[in-house]
Amino acid sequence: MGFLLKKHLSPLLFPVPLCVLLLLAGVILLWRAKNRRWGRALASAGLGVLLLGALPPLPEAGIRYLEAPWSIYKPAAGADVRWVVVLGGGVTVDPGLPPTAQLTRSSLIRLVEGIRILGLHPQARLLLSGGTPFGAPRSEAAVMADAARQLGVSADRIVLEESSWDTEGQAAGVRPIVGRDPFVVVTTASHLRRAMALFEAQGLSPIPAPAEPHIKQGTCAIPDLRWLYPSAENLQVSTVVVYEFLGMAWARLRGKA
Repeated sequence: MGFLLKKHLSPLLFPVPLCVLLLLAGVILLWRAKNRRWGRALASAGLGVLLLGALPPLPEAGIRYLEAPWSIYKPAAGADVRWVVVLGGGVTVDPGLPPTAQLTRSSLIRLVEGIRILGLHPQARLLLSGGTPFGAPRSEAAVMADAARQLGVSADRIVLEESSWDTEGQAAGVRPIVGRDPFVVVTTASHLRRAMALFEAQGLSPIPAPAEPHIKQGTCAIPDLRWLYPSAENLQVSTVVVYEFLGMAWARLRGKA
């Protein structure tokens, strides 16, 4: 029940749904003479939410905070990594599509990064984590395993964790499999701060491996003036930031991170 409430109620706090709700409530109240003051306030708040999410400063600051601690994985000298754990990030099961097309963008990028890291550690195994939270015919882990085999990973190096519904469940599900073995955890860079906290709460000490970083190093001789404009991309980044902060707050409120 808690999982379903979290999944269905938290999106109402994302920038676009929250903006629409506030604007809708404001417009409705503007039609009532007695409540126009409240209507103007709510409509203005909705516009404010939209601008905060669509303009660069807030999403840029949020995503930098989430991604700042991490750098792309490079094996340490003498590292004895036994497991490369890839956290599933969504799947749409469609037997008519190849496994790589059934994975969401995040899941596919995480998997590819996990396979890259697996190639750096010939003794390691690939642990794919993700269950079937909404009654899908196959688990995230199973679809990722099919994709991994198609991408050249030997079946005997793949292990599945199929009981989890969310990141907290993935941390709990991975623990009895890896035991005390050294392992790398691969997930989206913006998700890694929360994932590390949840894994550490299970008494684990994973080596972080960020995938799909939003913040990339580089210089541009000509300033990009698009940085000053509101954009759909900024709204997407704002949604990621809000989602991660809500997830961290939820975990801390329950003493899970």
